[in-house]
Amino acid sequence: MKPKQVFPCQVVFRREGYLVLRYVNAEANEVSGTVIPAGSITLAHYVAAASSVWWEMYHPDGSHLADLIHLTSPLQMRAAEVEYTDLFLDVWQPAGEQPRLLDQDELARAVAGGYLDAESAEAVQQKAREILSNLPDHAPPRWHQLDPSQAEADHTP
Repeated sequence: MKPKQVFPCQVVFRREGYLVLRYVNAEANEVSGTVIPAGSITLAHYVAAASSVWWEMYHPDGSHLADLIHLTSPLQMRAAEVEYTDLFLDVWQPAGEQPRLLDQDELARAVAGGYLDAESAEAVQQKAREILSNLPDHAPPRWHQLDPSQAEADHTP
């Protein structure tokens, strides 16, 4: 299991039970062979009680880089934090490409190691299949509708 993580961010959009946060990546990273450059921007969508976190990722110049959907425990939203457990599987979609499932090996190791039971693993896999079958049907309300360069004061609900 991953340790608790905290990330500096800005609120982009907020309404009851729904929050979009903006993160600027200080360091370069890589996801499934795609370079995520330093200075890139992530808009993370959090919906209360949802079992997934949706990230829109942009190059530093604002052009679309990729989308990453984390399968999670149901989200708990509080005044100053969002809490969830990452359940290992991710859906990854580089700009212009088809979505694909990542980290099936991590899920298998989690089950083998006793971190996740087989029933929960099957539920996570089913959720991933549903998302893969039609991303727009499962996307949060403001998915790809917000400007990654702007913070909350610049957006109206």
